[in-house]
Amino acid sequence: MGWWTEPVYRAFKCSCFNRKVMTTLHRSLLMVLLCGLAPFAGCLTSSSEPSALEDPPEVETVSCDGPDYPEWNLSCAFPSFNLTDDTGVAHNLSSSNGTGRWVAYLSAYWCTHCKPTLDALDVAVPDGQLLVFNKDESDDNMTAWKDHMEDELNRTINRPFIHAPWLGSAMQVQGIPHVVLVENGTVLAVRIGLWDDPESIQAWMGAESPVSGYSAQLD
Repeated sequence: MGWWTEPVYRAFKCSCFNRKVMTTLHRSLLMVLLCGLAPFAGCLTSSSEPSALEDPPEVETVSCDGPDYPEWNLSCAFPSFNLTDDTGVAHNLSSSNGTGRWVAYLSAYWCTHCKPTLDALDVAVPDGQLLVFNKDESDDNMTAWKDHMEDELNRTINRPFIHAPWLGSAMQVQGIPHVVLVENGTVLAVRIGLWDDPESIQAWMGAESPVSGYSAQLD
């Protein structure tokens, strides 16, 4: 090579090096910009389609208006009533609610195994907080039923005996004795079957969350 070719060669080599450096810098700068904008533009996500939002799970609800009633009508309003007892005294839902928590006892004259439950309720429940309802439409003589129970228990029962067969249907009563704890007009708890322990009845009436179910399975 001549004397003039050496400087040209060096200049050319330097120029190529600079081009490579600039190209590398350009590429690096471009990657930085892309990575910085990726969270906003979504350009580097694995899929261009936005992820679908999952529907919230359906919550199964029951209605006190039917057709699928809660078991034993729990948390539903106690049916409104305005009825006369065996002595001619009128009772209604409003006056019963005024006593605080109260108990509705649904049974029938012919239920001989219900006697111990009524006996325990009469001992445990304060005066004015227990109503005895007859669910048998074929026998409306409440005085006779009360006299019969007093003979069986060998003592006086100062509780209202009320003929209300429609109430048993409204409350979906199947097994008796059927004991309902009511608070502010709402069914708070229900016990079904023989229950002859006054102390457990008193505890149930005062419990913050009284248990519902068949007494034979709970005691």
